[in-house]
Amino acid sequence: LGGTPAAGAPSAPDDERGALSLGEKIDAQVRRYIVLKSALSLLVAASVGTTLTLLSVDLAFLFGTVSFFANFVPNVGAVVATLLPLPVALLDPGLNWMSCSLAMIIPFGIHVLVGSVLEPKLFGMGLALHPVVVLFTVLLWALIWGVGGMIVAVPLTAVLRIALLEVQHPWAARCVGILEGRWMPRAPGAAARRARSRSASHSQPGAD
Repeated sequence: LGGTPAAGAPSAPDDERGALSLGEKIDAQVRRYIVLKSALSLLVAASVGTTLTLLSVDLAFLFGTVSFFANFVPNVGAVVATLLPLPVALLDPGLNWMSCSLAMIIPFGIHVLVGSVLEPKLFGMGLALHPVVVLFTVLLWALIWGVGGMIVAVPLTAVLRIALLEVQHPWAARCVGILEGRWMPRAPGAAARRARSRSASHSQPGAD
């Protein structure tokens, strides 16, 4: 009467042991974001510092360090990090106008390339978010919380996706699909209708 489990059925403790809790999933996503963001900020700092060094701009290492921290603030950080070396370059009599122009253009281009191309792409792959969604959420949270919202936009959206995955509801699945870039979810019965039509077409010649 007690009933014995089927021979091939996995035990409940094994299933629970292999599954991650919601808190563990969120912690993993936040850690992944911090690692990716730090690596990209280090890339920006090294590129900006090297560029300013090659252009013989004073305090190049300091400006590269500032670029590392400024990269954590989308858009605003790029503008600040780009404008900071300008007074030093303009007041240096040993630099011509070409060097001063490149000291602004090249670092700004590096920030734009990393912030608008590399970050959305890598965050999309690492956090399962579409690059367009990453850019949109940064703008959205900037409108809500200003600069602070821009900083926490991506990790908050990644946490939202994980929370929605735990909700057993069609609308939650639809929202997850949008965050992952599946803009046009397939109708639930579309695949079944296509399968029935194919089977009907295959069975029609044999009906005679």
